[in-house]
Amino acid sequence: MQFKTWLSITESVPDDLNRKLKHFFSRPEPYEILDSCEINGTFQAGACWIGAEVIARYLTAMGLKAEIYAVWDHGRSHDDELSPEPIQQHVVVKVKDSYIDSDGVHTAQQLLNKMIRYEGLEKPSLAPFNPKAAGEIITNKSAVNRLYKSLVAAIGSPE
Repeated sequence: MQFKTWLSITESVPDDLNRKLKHFFSRPEPYEILDSCEINGTFQAGACWIGAEVIARYLTAMGLKAEIYAVWDHGRSHDDELSPEPIQQHVVVKVKDSYIDSDGVHTAQQLLNKMIRYEGLEKPSLAPFNPKAAGEIITNKSAVNRLYKSLVAAIGSPE
């Protein structure tokens, strides 16, 4: 990673917090919470809004401006049907010029490249999340509340 890119990212979200968030979302406990809420998905597939909402809540409590964004694409929906209109494929948190999901902090280009490479999207773009167009993205506030409490217990209070 180029120094300028690293500096831009760490100015948005401190590097130690990035590591803590990535570690938290790689542990079994967050997935046990999803299971207990009967959510069939991961933080990269289906339950990405839940993870993004938890991260945004934590960052907002730290005093950062955190916005919920989506990766949109004219590609295929999760059920593999071709969509004529752009659909939300993944949900992330925008802080300044950086984007955060359960994999950590990315520049816009890094995130879009990840979605092309790993999700097979053709022309992804970033825009604010539209809850009315969530489609197959799971929006479960109970899971968010439970996951947020688990995050705070694991990495400490955001204040």
